[in-house]
Amino acid sequence: MKQSGHRAFTIVELLVVIGVISVLLALLLPAVQNARNAARRTQCLNNLKQLGLAIHHYHSIHNSLPPGVVTRFPVVRNVFANLVHSQGYFDRHNATAETPWAIQLYPFLDLANEWNRFDSSIGSFGHVNLQPPFLITGLNANHTVLTARSPTLLCPSDDVQPFEYDVNQLLGAPLGIPVVECSRGNYVANWGNTTWEQDADLDADSIADPAVTFHDAPFSRHGCRSFRDFRDGTDQTVIVSEVVSGDGTDVRGAFVVSLPGASFYMSRFTPNNTRDFFGMTDVSGGKSGDQLPFPAACESSASAPCAYEAKESIGFAGARSHHPGGVMTLSGGGAARFVSDDVDHKLWIAIHSIAAGEIVSGTR
Repeated sequence: MKQSGHRAFTIVELLVVIGVISVLLALLLPAVQNARNAARRTQCLNNLKQLGLAIHHYHSIHNSLPPGVVTRFPVVRNVFANLVHSQGYFDRHNATAETPWAIQLYPFLDLANEWNRFDSSIGSFGHVNLQPPFLITGLNANHTVLTARSPTLLCPSDDVQPFEYDVNQLLGAPLGIPVVECSRGNYVANWGNTTWEQDADLDADSIADPAVTFHDAPFSRHGCRSFRDFRDGTDQTVIVSEVVSGDGTDVRGAFVVSLPGASFYMSRFTPNNTRDFFGMTDVSGGKSGDQLPFPAACESSASAPCAYEAKESIGFAGARSHHPGGVMTLSGGGAARFVSDDVDHKLWIAIHSIAAGEIVSGTR
């Protein structure tokens, strides 16, 4: 009988082939992942360089950096400050129309058309109209602007989701205020080394804490800074870094909102860490991570830990990213650099100050 010339694989041979393929995949996949991470870091680096060009363009026209927050409606602000609890949503800061720094850069990014439609007289945050249906004047009037996405403000290492600006959930009250899905980003401005209030009172007792000095920052709630104010030089001062965006009502990355973690970060944490330079927060006390107002604005996760802080004035947040081992930073001179998670904390504090010869103490 004539036998066929075809020979089938035995089970042992198939297992050997599968084993070889598995080994090759095990060797190949880390290399592919490393290549992807490198490409994302490069894109993030390029985004920061573009952001630096936009900031310098703004500076060349206005002779200053964008103000940290543009605040209007002083009459409304004072009325709310007198009528409503000072630590709540309607406090003297966020009851006004606020336009954070990133929105002011729209004309110099890829959002010039959106900026032309932006009603700056009421700003991005706005105040709540206390007549039904309780519209948020800023967010609703500027809805199309605040939902616009810019690739320049997004790091490809992060899966960024819209920020659900749900005032009902944030306040824990069914006010019937429409939910607005706003854009998020991954770049936040240097707000200095202490708190949202930018002073040396870390516990809101109206007394400056011992051995704590606010060293001044590139972005301020008290006016505009110019590059000439950088007394250690623009190349030695970080002005922008990264943040890991949150989900839902978590405020991290929501650059339309003037809050820590949303538009700004502080240097009290080194990159991707939770050890407070001043020792005011610790894991045992349940205060590890970014200190954010409103429980709904603080959805803690492994990459973006946070703890609720009722007093908004002493809130703060750190620089964070999904890059293994560190974060990207942008200097005042326009250089984009990668800074390691294990950077010396005193150095991290120093490069976030625009003052000269500051002394940073490792003790509180």
